[in-house]
Amino acid sequence: MAMAVSAEAEYWQEGHSGASEADAYIIDSLEDFMTFKAKAGMEHWGEINDIEQKYYRLETDIDLTGADWGNNGIGYPVGFRGHFDGNGKTITVQDFPSAIFFALSPDEGVAVKNLNIKGNIKATGYYAAALAVSLNSGIVEGCTFEGSITLSAKQTAFAGGLIGSVSGTVRNCKFSGSVELQKNTDTYIAELGGIAGGLEDGGRIENCTVSDGLILSYTGTKGEQIGGIVGWAIGTANISGNSFTGTTNEIGLDECDNKGSE
Repeated sequence: MAMAVSAEAEYWQEGHSGASEADAYIIDSLEDFMTFKAKAGMEHWGEINDIEQKYYRLETDIDLTGADWGNNGIGYPVGFRGHFDGNGKTITVQDFPSAIFFALSPDEGVAVKNLNIKGNIKATGYYAAALAVSLNSGIVEGCTFEGSITLSAKQTAFAGGLIGSVSGTVRNCKFSGSVELQKNTDTYIAELGGIAGGLEDGGRIENCTVSDGLILSYTGTKGEQIGGIVGWAIGTANISGNSFTGTTNEIGLDECDNKGSE
């Protein structure tokens, strides 16, 4: 007897419900990935789209160069509440306008794991990162980015190699490349780091590595906070077991070389 599947499962692949990691929806083409972006988000403020809370697994490398992406990542405007396994695959971006994900907001567990990203992000606005604008809850683990982040900011700026602002847990992740904040006279608060720009109360960054990192700001604003791992942390935020090699510079202010751990 044929197994009944939901409309969501048929949209992806018959026989997969997306209800668990073992039965995750499979993404094995650029078309699948763009469908994932279109379907796995909240279409209205406060309204949860059932399909976006599911499990997904990437089965092939994806090149997003030239893709019709728009200006916001997966899960815009409220957040992606599902679970995404990158499965060791690589997403390539070139002159990309946003992070791959907007906000990550799972009810529990891992939001994204084992995803590699390479290329360059060129963003305008308040946030710039490769993986996600923010991690509001849950865990990001085993993810990497190799490339450059450039942000032309408006007033407040959060820029990180992987994530703009972290309230959940980031662990066992790696970044190699540069994070740069371009000069903008309207910028008065800036947080830049190799893994994340800001670490909120209760957030954690653990056992992450930044190698050959170059964290730069050209604004000279007094509100800048720049670090090899994270630019700014507050309250009970925890930073442990991380390592940074490279340079952090505030162009026009003090310059310093950092080698060791944060």
